[in-house]
Amino acid sequence: MIYPSNVTVDINTELDNEYVGMHRWEILYRLLLDRATSSGAHLVNGTVYQLNLST
Repeated sequence: MIYPSNVTVDINTELDNEYVGMHRWEILYRLLLDRATSSGAHLVNGTVYQLNLST
């Protein structure tokens, strides 16, 4: 797990494909938005009504 301050913490689980992560969404979301806009992304508000994922 990598924190916004670039501190990393290893979390060991029993299976190779398992992970555990906990965060405060309101802090992480703002961090992600700030990083995206500083990298040139244009933010667009919208609503997703359906999402089809290929398997």
